[in-house]
Amino acid sequence: MIFGPGSDASLQLLASLKPAVGDGLYGALKTIGFASPPALQSIDALRVKASVFGHNAPLKPIVSSQGVVLGTFEWPLNSGIVEVVVADGTQARITITREGTATSQNVDLNTVTGTSSIVVGSDHVDVSVLSAGEFGFDGGTFACKELQTTLSVRSYAASVDPPFFSEALVVDQPVAAASGARAAQAERRAISTRVREELPLPLSAAQQKILTLDAEYDQILPGSQIILRRPAKSPAVSVHQVAAVDTVSVAGYGLTGRVTRLTLSDAWLDASDLALSDIRDTSVYAATDPLDLADESIDPAEEPVAGDRIDLDRLYDGLQSGRWLIVHGERLDIPGATGVTGTELVMLADVELALDATLPGDLLHTRLLLAHPLAYVYKRNTVVIYGNVAHATHGETRHEVLGSGDGSIPGQRFTLAQSPLTFTSASNPAGVDSTLNVRVNEVLWHETESMAALRRTDRKFMTSTDDKDKTTIIFGNGEHGARLPTGQENVRALYRTGIGKPGNVGALRISLLATKPLGVKSVVNPLAATGGADRESRDSGRRNAPLGVRALDRLVSVEDYADFARTFAGIGKAAARRLSDGRQQVVHVTVAGVDDIPIAPTSDLFHNLRQALRLFGDPFEPVRLAIRELVELLISARVRLRPDYAWEYVEPHIRRALLDGLGFDRREIGQAVELSEV
Repeated sequence: MIFGPGSDASLQLLASLKPAVGDGLYGALKTIGFASPPALQSIDALRVKASVFGHNAPLKPIVSSQGVVLGTFEWPLNSGIVEVVVADGTQARITITREGTATSQNVDLNTVTGTSSIVVGSDHVDVSVLSAGEFGFDGGTFACKELQTTLSVRSYAASVDPPFFSEALVVDQPVAAASGARAAQAERRAISTRVREELPLPLSAAQQKILTLDAEYDQILPGSQIILRRPAKSPAVSVHQVAAVDTVSVAGYGLTGRVTRLTLSDAWLDASDLALSDIRDTSVYAATDPLDLADESIDPAEEPVAGDRIDLDRLYDGLQSGRWLIVHGERLDIPGATGVTGTELVMLADVELALDATLPGDLLHTRLLLAHPLAYVYKRNTVVIYGNVAHATHGETRHEVLGSGDGSIPGQRFTLAQSPLTFTSASNPAGVDSTLNVRVNEVLWHETESMAALRRTDRKFMTSTDDKDKTTIIFGNGEHGARLPTGQENVRALYRTGIGKPGNVGALRISLLATKPLGVKSVVNPLAATGGADRESRDSGRRNAPLGVRALDRLVSVEDYADFARTFAGIGKAAARRLSDGRQQVVHVTVAGVDDIPIAPTSDLFHNLRQALRLFGDPFEPVRLAIRELVELLISARVRLRPDYAWEYVEPHIRRALLDGLGFDRREIGQAVELSEV
C-alpha cells in the first residue's frame, strides 16, 4: 500500500503539502525512539584497585611493665583513653579522651548505690562499687585476703545495645583487719589510686564516612564512584560516591605513610566495625572511566543481505518508488570462495519506516522494498548501496554552426566537423537512434532514411558516413524534401561524438564530470559500462544484408527472431530455439555482442532488444532473451618445425591461424568444434 501504515510516501506527501513542516521532519524522526530504552544506559571501567590503610599491619603487641611481649591483639579502629582517679577512697574523677579531646566528670563514691549512670561528654558511664569478701569471688573480681573496691566503667551510645565496650577497672583499697575479724567490720583506711587504660571507642558518624587507602592514587577524583568489596559483610559489594579526596600523611597500626584519604557521601562502616580485622579484607575499586556502549554485533555471514528487503542503518529521505539503486558487496553464495564481489542494479518498489519494538533503543530507520529479489547473497558489513543513480551513455556533446542556408541550391550538404557521430541504443528495428539534432532558423528538422517518399515541404534530411567516419548531412532538393531557407549561419547542429568499444569502461573508472551540476560533489560508476560496439565492418554488413530482408520487421518464425536480433545494432551473433520453460513453449533467443563485447542484463542494449522482440514479434509468443555463455576451447598440439624455422617466429602465425578458423568471427552460437577442423 502506497499510503499504508509505515509507508514513507505518507511523509513525502506531508512534506509536499506543508513545506515548513517538511524541512525538519526527517531530522526529527531520526532521533525519535519508539522502542523501549535499553536497560543498560552506561558503563564505567574502574582503573584502580586498592586496599585500606593497615590491611597488612601486624597485630598490636601486649607489653609488660618490664618490656616483655606477653601476646598480641587486634588493633581497634578507634581508641580512647579512660582514666579513673580515686582520692581518699571516696572521690573519683573519670576522664575520657577522644581524638585528643578530654572530657571529665567527678563522682562521689559514697553516693553510689548499686550502679549509677553518669554522662561524660558523649559517653555514658556506669559506675558501681562492689565489695568482695575474703577468699571470695563476686561481680567478676577475684579477691584474696584483702577487701577490694571495683569501679566498673561501661561506655555506650544511647541507641546501641549491647554497649560498644565494657571494661572493669579495679581500684585496689587495702584494708587492715584484725585476726579473725570479718571484712565488713574492718576499718577502712583512706588512700588515693589511679587507673589508666586504652579502650576501643565507637566510630562517630563522620568517621564512618572516612576511607583511608594504602597508597596515593591521583586517578581518583571527587564526584566519581567507587565499589567496595567486603566478603564477610552482607551485602558483600556496595557502591559509594566520593565527596572529597585528600592526600595526607598518616601514622597508625604501627605503620606510617603518605596516602589518599577519601570522604564518602555515605557511611561505609557501621556500629559493628570496631577492630582492624573487620576491614582488612576490603577491596576498593575506583577511578571510573566511562566506556562507550557498543551496538549489538551482527554476524555478517549468519545474517546476510538477500531477498527483496534491505534495512538501512538510519532514516533517509528522498527515496522514491521507481528509482534505481545499485547494490555492491562481497558475495556469500559461492561455496569455498571469499573476496568475490558482486554489483547489481535494482529498482525500488516501496520505502517503509521500520522499527523493531523488541530491540531496546531501536530508532526509526528506512526499509527498502525491491521490485525483484537480489540476484546475489551479500556479506552484510561489506554492502554499499548507491542512490542518485543516473542513466549515462558515451559521447561528448558538441554545438556547431554548420553554415548558411541557400534556397537556390538543391540538395545542400554539410559535413560535421567532429567524428564519429554517437548513436545510442533504441528499441527500433535498427537498434539505434542518432544523437544528431539539426535546427534551421531555430526550427527542428528530422532525419529520414530516404528522400524518395518525401514531399517538397517536408523538413527532413538524411545522413551518410564515409570510411573515415565523417558524417555528411544532405537536405532536400525542393521536389523530395524541402530546400534550406536562405539565411546567415542559420543551420546549426547539436550532436555527440564518440562511439564503440572505448565506451566500455570498467567499474569505478569514471570519477570526473565535464560540467558539474549544482549540488553534485562527486560521481562514480559502480557498474561497468557495456554494450558499446564499433560500427559494422564491410564483411559483417555483407553477411547481415540479406537478414534484414527476410524478417521485414515482422517476426513470424523462430528463425525470424534470430535474424532480427543479429541485425540489431551491437549484436554480433544470435541463435533462436523453441524450448520449454517447464510450463509452456517459448522462443529462446541467445545473443552475443559485436566482437563479443560485454552485455549486461541491465544495459540499454539488452533492454531495447528485448523490447523490440516483443514489439515486432507475435504478442502471444513468449520470448526469453539470454546472453551467451562463454566456453573456452583449450588446444594442446605438438608442432614439428623445419630446420630453417625458429619457434618464436612461427608461434604467432599458428595462433593467428587458430583464431581465424576457430575464433569468434568464424563460429556461430552453440556450434560444435570437430577435431578435424583443428
